[in-house]
Amino acid sequence: PVEEPSETEPEVLAAAVEEVVARLRSARQPVAFLGVGAARFGLLDEAMVIIERMRLPTAVTLLDKSAISEQHPLFLGVYAGAMSRPEVRAYVESADLLLLLGALLTDVNLGGGTARLDRSRFIHAADGRLAVAYHAYEGVELADLLAALDRDGEDARVAVADDEPGGRRRVVVLEQLEQEAEPAATALRRLRREALDAVCVDRALTAVGADEDRHEPILRTEELRTR
Repeated sequence: PVEEPSETEPEVLAAAVEEVVARLRSARQPVAFLGVGAARFGLLDEAMVIIERMRLPTAVTLLDKSAISEQHPLFLGVYAGAMSRPEVRAYVESADLLLLLGALLTDVNLGGGTARLDRSRFIHAADGRLAVAYHAYEGVELADLLAALDRDGEDARVAVADDEPGGRRRVVVLEQLEQEAEPAATALRRLRREALDAVCVDRALTAVGADEDRHEPILRTEELRTR
């Protein structure tokens, strides 16, 4: 059964949302993590509304793999420290903001303590507590935070903008397609269209091959310039 969270004090929630929105507004390479804490309270749909509105590349940990479809255009991959795919690890660990929605951060869940995540870049909502960097708000429920961001955070939308004038847009990596090579190519074309339509990524998926054992698809990409 879905658990019912308690309500957050309005003054605390307002202060928390103000700080969260300011951080989201200033982020250049944000990444979201969607976790089992959101599923526990039946909040996956509400979290996805925020993720999609703000166009946040989204990762999961090992325990959270079912939280978002791996075919979603914003799905970045599974992050587990040194156990991650290299491109996923590089992107997550270079993010300047990590929006963690119900994600559990344990050594087991993060590659046996090999994760390199900077807490000063965290916005971490879990278990009735919100931490923004080293600043904690007690009693802030995830449901209330998501509702407030949906209501008041419209202008916090993270533009998929150039990292620098005339530069290239941020990369959104789609980790893996689980079909065999030919079905994967069909899905790849569909995902490429969806990504370009919905996310405006700078690296379009263009081809699919197979690894040496001929069973795991390998995605190839090409860069897109903004003009």
